[in-house]
Amino acid sequence: AGTLSLINGIFAERIDTSSTEIQHLITELLLPSGPGIHITCAVIHLHTVPEFIEPSPEKIYQKFHLLLSHYHADCVFVAKKLQYLVYFIFTTGPVSSTLSNAMKEFLCEQFQNYDDHFIALGESFTGISHAYQAYTSAVILLESSFFFPVNSYLTPEMITARSEEHTS
Repeated sequence: AGTLSLINGIFAERIDTSSTEIQHLITELLLPSGPGIHITCAVIHLHTVPEFIEPSPEKIYQKFHLLLSHYHADCVFVAKKLQYLVYFIFTTGPVSSTLSNAMKEFLCEQFQNYDDHFIALGESFTGISHAYQAYTSAVILLESSFFFPVNSYLTPEMITARSEEHTS
């Protein structure tokens, strides 16, 4: 199987992450692994195809990778139909508020030239075997984007705060 299909399989919960093949892929891609690794997913939904917009998704990924390395974190990037840019972020512990703020600032700045988009940073989970749950939590946030202005940065805390506003 190709590297991309294996990555997609891991993150779509179709492949057992304890398999030798997956462990080899994790090692080959130099991804952090082990019992204390946390995985968080950011999904950017673009309503316009990023063909002629700068910076390109690939350039953003390279810069994001560099930013994360300063926090001893890493990421994998997958583009789905050029409208969904998916970043799986690996950290050695829970995402700190400092890292969370740095990611928000970076992603908002990088995607400011993209009209009509949403950025969702899902919940953090422990272990690469929970990659699918991390992805799902970001996708659920995107489903709530209807209630927010375009170009919003969505987090679980925002959704909780908004629902508390409407129940009080």
